[in-house]
Amino acid sequence: MFWKRQSWSCLSVATITVLFFISISQASVSDAIINTTSGEPVDYTKGVFLSLDAIFDVFNMPEYRNIEEVKNLLEMFDRQCQFQSGKKYLRNRHRHIFVVIEGTPSSGSRFFSNKLVRHISGSYVMSPPNCFAAFRQFFDTQDFLLRSAFYALGNYIVAEFVKRTYFFKPVVVNRYWQSQAALGLTKEAIQGKGLPPGDSPLYRWPRDLLVPDIIFFLTKTQVILNPTIGEGRPVLTKQFTDLMIETYTRMRDPPVIDVDGGAFKTKTFTTIKMLVNLTQQHLIDTYNAMGFSQIKSKSVHR
Repeated sequence: MFWKRQSWSCLSVATITVLFFISISQASVSDAIINTTSGEPVDYTKGVFLSLDAIFDVFNMPEYRNIEEVKNLLEMFDRQCQFQSGKKYLRNRHRHIFVVIEGTPSSGSRFFSNKLVRHISGSYVMSPPNCFAAFRQFFDTQDFLLRSAFYALGNYIVAEFVKRTYFFKPVVVNRYWQSQAALGLTKEAIQGKGLPPGDSPLYRWPRDLLVPDIIFFLTKTQVILNPTIGEGRPVLTKQFTDLMIETYTRMRDPPVIDVDGGAFKTKTFTTIKMLVNLTQQHLIDTYNAMGFSQIKSKSVHR
């Protein structure tokens, strides 16, 4: 069975970030943003996928395509994402902000994600999505390539859930595409192969994946002695964490905003809150300037 990307697949839409970090035109607010990474050579061994087609290419490999769990996973993906088949989302009204919080181990990214959801009266979208729970036990025991494709596919379901939600309330996701990409690149680097050069396309956002309005990266400098991140995966040493931080600093289109997760929690959250408020207000102002229907101002919190 061969799977191809359908017309209903989770296409990316506008990204608006803090004014002093990224400048974009007003015209892009309601239109899809597509990063032009097509034509780049694909290196699946690093576990970084720059398109949905690249993920399907892995599932279509002869050694994987007849596995029952792979077939069931792709059928589930079809059911989840066809929600928007033949339907346009509301482009004549405001949407709310889409925030992603990434972080090194023990940086508190989940804590701050939940705190931000409460602050902005938003919705927390799980990543990986809950519908992946039944498949994780199987795919977590598979080889690196198949496991990476599994989690990469989850990003597109997360994107679909975000688009179903952010016309009604702000959305926060804890760990998204950059988290998986950084893990894959760091795992290879720790084995002595080094990180890809700074201009590598592997640091660019996928051309067909929903782009957040703002991405925070929480860092916390510490020596991690023993913990691991799963069977058969690398030990989270200080060297591993340092390489992961370096990987995040090379991410672009969009970049991440580095926030000190090791500071007092109040100070860290104050920084996050300020930048989210600025971004959401800019989103509102842009929509108002375009004459779109009014958004309730309570989505911006002080």
